[in-house]
Amino acid sequence: MIKISSSLNPLKIFISSSWTDETIKEECQRIEKEFIPMIHLKPIIGDTGSDDPTRLSSVKKVRESDIVLIILGVKYSDLVLNEYEEAKAYDIPILVFIKDRLEMEDKLVGFFKKIKAEKSYKRFENMEDLKVKVIEKIIDLISERFRQYQEIYNVFLKLLDKYTFKIPKRLLDKLNKLNK
Repeated sequence: MIKISSSLNPLKIFISSSWTDETIKEECQRIEKEFIPMIHLKPIIGDTGSDDPTRLSSVKKVRESDIVLIILGVKYSDLVLNEYEEAKAYDIPILVFIKDRLEMEDKLVGFFKKIKAEKSYKRFENMEDLKVKVIEKIIDLISERFRQYQEIYNVFLKLLDKYTFKIPKRLLDKLNKLNK
């Protein structure tokens, strides 16, 4: 096993789910406690409950996250909807996974239709299937964001080439360090 430095600042993944949904409870707990830490990311879970302090605490945790991972089974949760909306409002990437072959509550069907219209999602059958799909989506997301960074960096360099002005050596050194 590769030893990862503890000084790294891992991506924070907020795990959103109806934690009282017995059809996905084991998957949610294993994703949080075993799988996310195993791939050297930091799991963050929302609070359970429906009161205002709980809702405010959860949406604050969403804002502090790098990625929001939503796992859905059969039960609807207003808190999951709030967390989803907060992630959208703050442009935080949202990865949605839905357990296959389950009959959802009516309210969850409505939320799922909203997700289908706005985001992509993956269905999963079991824990192993969920782990593979979570890894695939995280890799896709990181790759996409890295390519976006490269495009922005290249546009910035072209602008620097186009306009002649003196750039402080400190800034040039930092830019060169980023490009390596």
